Amino acid sequence: MKRFDEEIFAGLPQCAAEYVLRVARRVGNTRRVRREVAAELADHFRDALAGVADATERECRSEQLIVDFGDDKLVARLIRRGKKRCRPLWKKAIVRSLQVVGVVILLYFVHFAWLMTLARPTIDTDYLARLNEYVQPRVDPDLNAEPLLREAMDLHVKPSDDVNETLGNVNDLTLGDLTPEQRRELAAYLAANQPAWEKFVAGSQRPYYWPTYSLPNEKQGLIGILLPSLSALRSMGREATWRSRLAMEAGDAAEAADDLLAAARVGAQLQASRATLIEQLVGMAISSLAEKPLRELAASEALSPQDLLRIQQALAGAFAGSYPTIDYRLERYCFLDITQRCFTKGGPGGGQLIPDEFRDLLDFAGAGMRDHQLLLMMASPLTAGRDATVAKAMEFYDMADRVAEMTPYEARKEDARQWVDTYVDDTSYRYPLVRMFIPSLLRASELSWRARAEREATLTIFALQRRRRDKGAYPKTLHELAGEQYIDALPQDPYSDGTLVYKPRDGGFILYSVGHDFEDNGGTTKPPLNDAWKGWNHLDGEDYIFWPPPDRPPVETQPADE
Repeated sequence: MKRFDEEIFAGLPQCAAEYVLRVARRVGNTRRVRREVAAELADHFRDALAGVADATERECRSEQLIVDFGDDKLVARLIRRGKKRCRPLWKKAIVRSLQVVGVVILLYFVHFAWLMTLARPTIDTDYLARLNEYVQPRVDPDLNAEPLLREAMDLHVKPSDDVNETLGNVNDLTLGDLTPEQRRELAAYLAANQPAWEKFVAGSQRPYYWPTYSLPNEKQGLIGILLPSLSALRSMGREATWRSRLAMEAGDAAEAADDLLAAARVGAQLQASRATLIEQLVGMAISSLAEKPLRELAASEALSPQDLLRIQQALAGAFAGSYPTIDYRLERYCFLDITQRCFTKGGPGGGQLIPDEFRDLLDFAGAGMRDHQLLLMMASPLTAGRDATVAKAMEFYDMADRVAEMTPYEARKEDARQWVDTYVDDTSYRYPLVRMFIPSLLRASELSWRARAEREATLTIFALQRRRRDKGAYPKTLHELAGEQYIDALPQDPYSDGTLVYKPRDGGFILYSVGHDFEDNGGTTKPPLNDAWKGWNHLDGEDYIFWPPPDRPPVETQPADE
């Protein structure tokens, strides 16, 4: 009775007080409610005992009242129900809401525990076989450059830090900029890599490139092939420029051109390979590394008209078919394989994300994703199901294919960036796999079109040099050049709805793209000295100039036909 005020039980027989206390305690609820129940019952006993003065009679009447009330447990249950029915609506709503939340949390953790302990993926589709079948064209395997390029990479000697810096600055430095020590180190490096270079050149003579993929780690599946190691090929692309310069210094312009053409062909093989996105992008990089010095080489009078024609034809024939756009098919297969390895199969949504498998994937993806590992794993029961995840990813790749066909000018006109931004916003954290594997499709597409513009600009420059050699002057327009069949098609500017801008100037000419500001600034800016991958991006209200070369700035005069 110490839990309640003594005044509640004042004047009650012992048996009545104990009964009231038992009922009040069994009602549960809050202390205030229990006190109210005790007070109400105590008042009921007092009313029944009013006018009874004899202690023995009061005791007997109290016991009879207790019998009339019934079992204290039942009475407490009935009182508790009555109290609940009498609760205000807002209080009932809060109680029910808390009950629902509690049930949801319980079910969440039960589901999470099942995903963590019992859920297993079902690997029932061999996407490795599908992608290997896709990348291999229906041609003689002896036409595949990949085995030879693989041998070249295996034979390749990694450069020292000093030589690597020289290779990396290939577009900023010339042979004349090197110190005697740098020249000796470069010559020793090129000599050590001669066996690799010979394999590289041999591989460049073949028209196709397709790898035969294998799983580096069975548990990781196809994610292991998305980042192939091609740094040795990239290094040999840089080496081609230095080999070409040394050949020019020795007076062999034809060999200088052949070194660069070997790199251009390898770049074209990778671009057209339908392989991983990384391989296609590395192909563009190697092509760009070769084509810039090729354009500079076109200015050399050491090349005969026959040499110019041979180089132009070799460059034009580097692709076995038409110029390729970015191909995402292999990335589709990889995503589908990753999905089947990270989700259960069947049930609501087609399957649920498995935290353990997702954790392994996050570990492979790198530190950037590991920062959110716990959050993403705990959210796995709330993420979209397997069917919705696959549908969302395929929606992205369909959009990527559409964007790949658009020039940057067309993508801007169609507001493709808004498509992409809306899509990314819609993925949120319900689609963690999709967010992890979305490549920068606008960036990749733009790089592809830039590479195409560089290839067409290089072909046009060689055609213009041939025309000058044949007829003593450059044509007034590119249409005239095409009409005379020096080029098969006019070079398109990916940043406008027309061709690259060509202007004859004081016995020479300028050829440029309007650049990613989509404005023709007259082609009066200096061409960037760094490589084209950086050069395009460093333009600020400037045009990207393909000709004249950096050491021959354009002459600021009126065009000859004016």
